[in-house]
Amino acid sequence: MVKLSPKIRPYEVFISFKKTDHRTGEVTRDSTIARALFEALSDRGISAFFSEESIELLGTSEYYDLINQALDQAKVFVLVCSDPEYLQEPQGGWVRHEIKLFAQEILSRHKVDGVMFTLLAGITVSALPIEMRHVQSFDYDGQGLDHLLRFVSNRLPSSTRMVSTQSIKQADHNSDSNDAEDKIIQNLKALAHLSNDLQKTQEIYQMIDETAHSVTEAVSNMSNTWSLLKQGFQDSMDKLNLDHKRTPNSKVVDQETQNNVKNSDQDSHDSAVKSVRKSVLKSWFK
Repeated sequence: MVKLSPKIRPYEVFISFKKTDHRTGEVTRDSTIARALFEALSDRGISAFFSEESIELLGTSEYYDLINQALDQAKVFVLVCSDPEYLQEPQGGWVRHEIKLFAQEILSRHKVDGVMFTLLAGITVSALPIEMRHVQSFDYDGQGLDHLLRFVSNRLPSSTRMVSTQSIKQADHNSDSNDAEDKIIQNLKALAHLSNDLQKTQEIYQMIDETAHSVTEAVSNMSNTWSLLKQGFQDSMDKLNLDHKRTPNSKVVDQETQNNVKNSDQDSHDSAVKSVRKSVLKSWFK
């Protein structure tokens, strides 16, 4: 296995990219973007593996061993890609090997603090291999490089960084603007949070008001229902009392009616008997 020179610190970031376009033989845009990323990391004192510089610096032809050693050391993996075909077999064989090896190290928990990013140009996340679709992605054509550098810096321990003179000057030059930018971002986040809280408060107040209205309406309906029940109950009681009072009189009337019927029947019977007697007597004396 290749041994790094004592003068070279262990790699913290591994930059993976396709150097040559297999269709034209020309240097890819990925190579240009990867170099810009490598230089930006170096300015911040972050040790990054960039094959065009690192292999030449070490003067070794043992490419495979060097790649594996750098992947083993790095805590951050950055895939640079501007064309999905650069990731297809067989032309993207080395890049796919680097992706799979680093991802397996994370999944097997051999690299518990490992993290993967993508820096894309002109393509979407859906065009990436499946193992790279879930990682944090940055758009190089926007301000993705600056955002990526912040993420990488936050993932690495500050004690391992060797800040160069150029990065110190750049930091001094941009100190005020960075502070102002951070403050603006914080204020915007606070404003968004406050806006959300106010909206939630209004929604809660509206819910309480609607609930109180519903309760009031329900109580009113219950009161009306109770009044109707009371009135109906009172009407029923009054009717029962009235019927109870009228019942004895009804019995008297019915008794009188029966007596009248009996008397009428008796009178009719007596009248009929008398009539028969008269008829019989008349017939005898003729």
